[in-house]
Amino acid sequence: PLSSLQSPECQRRTWPVHKVKCKRNQVSGTAMFKPAPGSVPECLRALKKFTDKYRMMIGEMAVHALRLHEDVSNAERSCLMILVHSRDAARRGHSFYATDVSVVPYTDMPPGQAEDMQIQRRQTDILNKRAGLAGTFFVLLQCVKPIACNAAPLGFPLPDELPRYKPQWKEILMTILNEGIVF
Repeated sequence: PLSSLQSPECQRRTWPVHKVKCKRNQVSGTAMFKPAPGSVPECLRALKKFTDKYRMMIGEMAVHALRLHEDVSNAERSCLMILVHSRDAARRGHSFYATDVSVVPYTDMPPGQAEDMQIQRRQTDILNKRAGLAGTFFVLLQCVKPIACNAAPLGFPLPDELPRYKPQWKEILMTILNEGIVF
């Protein structure tokens, strides 16, 4: 299961991937996307923290959403997009609520955005495969108000290590994100 990706052994194996992504983010000043004019930079920081908090469950549900158990190359054609809104909440995990989750083909994205994501996905994919993973997919967390976007490339395990398909992945993910459930 994907939860094994959080083990100390896996963290050591994927450190080269993480190190490269961190360096790339430091150079660009943010994740893949800079906040839109008029947006709140604090929102982007909060969105990154929110993504990190739920990364393991988002990753597992993305595997189901992209149906990687059927065809791992689906990761090359589509990403998972989670639309969120910010909300006032004292606890870090409750700073956003999800309003929709969907699989978005790269062909449906603006050309520049899709190309940038594909380049970064391919670069990260090489590193993830060297670390023993099957590949890389993207998850986009798009905050609607204020406008901010966090793009997270995530590695996934080999097909025989993928979790059994859960057709109710969307309901599970929405519940986890909106009720602040962390495993």
